[in-house]
Amino acid sequence: MAVQAVMRRWRSGVGSDDETDFVKPVGVVGVEGIYDLVGLRDRHADESVYEEIVVNAFGPDERVWEAASPTGWLRGKHIAGLAEAWPEGRLLLVAHSPEDELVEKEQATGLLQVLGLEGNASQQRRDEILWINGKHDQVWEEGVELTRAISRAIELLHAT
Repeated sequence: MAVQAVMRRWRSGVGSDDETDFVKPVGVVGVEGIYDLVGLRDRHADESVYEEIVVNAFGPDERVWEAASPTGWLRGKHIAGLAEAWPEGRLLLVAHSPEDELVEKEQATGLLQVLGLEGNASQQRRDEILWINGKHDQVWEEGVELTRAISRAIELLHAT
């Protein structure tokens, strides 16, 4: 959700057109994140639970899924460029474990691919992937890799 939040102004409620500005952070750490809802469904086509989760959260309209996905413009449905929507951004660290059995690594690599295509006009923001270890819930439950990701983000922010 952090990446979605900095990509656009925060909506005050589901289905609301009311947008409210908020102070955006200088850095975001995405951990085991879902950045492409259509891709999530498509890469898990043999497991209906993935589509059920997306439909239950966002409804059946794939255009809504695209709008909620930071990688939405990869398929030609550009929302707002991250550099434009998050000019104060200095770091986007995407942490993902290849051992994650629920969220595929293409979520992380796809986001970095989109950001590479978009370019970083100001060269102010650093986009980086950090490969962490552990299964999906293990990352959260044990916290060791989560701590490593946060520590890396702090280190990178201090270096800039």
